[in-house]
Amino acid sequence: MNYTYSKALDDISDAFSTKNASGSAYGTDSMNVNFDYGPADFNVKHRGVGSVNYQLPVFKGNRWLGGWGLSGIVTVQTGTPFSVTDSCSACDSNRDGQFNDRASWLGSGPVTNDINHNISPASGYLTNAGWAQPGLTPDPITQPNLTALPCPVTINGGFWCEGAAVSQTRRNSLVGPGYVNTDLGVSKAFKITETAKITLYGNFFNIFNHPNFLLPDHNLNDATFGQSTSTFPAGPGGARVTQLALRFDF
Repeated sequence: MNYTYSKALDDISDAFSTKNASGSAYGTDSMNVNFDYGPADFNVKHRGVGSVNYQLPVFKGNRWLGGWGLSGIVTVQTGTPFSVTDSCSACDSNRDGQFNDRASWLGSGPVTNDINHNISPASGYLTNAGWAQPGLTPDPITQPNLTALPCPVTINGGFWCEGAAVSQTRRNSLVGPGYVNTDLGVSKAFKITETAKITLYGNFFNIFNHPNFLLPDHNLNDATFGQSTSTFPAGPGGARVTQLALRFDF
């Protein structure tokens, strides 16, 4: 078994990344690179892995009934970080021509209060209860308790500003859904001679078919904002996959 605690910080994680709302790798503010300093896109704070490989002792001395083996890997880790942004044409609050500005948090308490732990991420990982762009009026239907947040006159004369500078949120201040995966392997060896055997393997990836959701839609301009619309692809971490194999050792 092993456990890893890590913390990776940077300004931009991948020059070819399309993680932000605009689908580009531009920083939030091209005139202020340090404005994006925060947890890296690939940062996984906690990760634990346990594995087992056990040759069952039942009928161990029997040539045909013995030879059973059991193996497995269990992985549990926290999600990766992300930011709430808005790509609408009127949401370029810092006027740099890139529609990837981070939204302002106007809700009560820390931004993590917007994460909904009571329902599946597919239905709504974020509640969308307190996000808005500076200078724009919050939606009166979905955000009735919020008021407009204009740019302070102390920032660029009140003409444009950074959403995160006003709300005290920084890049990747939220963490996506966690990850849990269990792989199981069962084997049965048939000894032919002292130097040869045939082994039948049954491998089950994500044997419990546990859904591991990808990051939620973090673009305020989308109808699916706050929802995790997809899971990991088939294979480790994705939908359950069963694999059968026959191996001849000599």
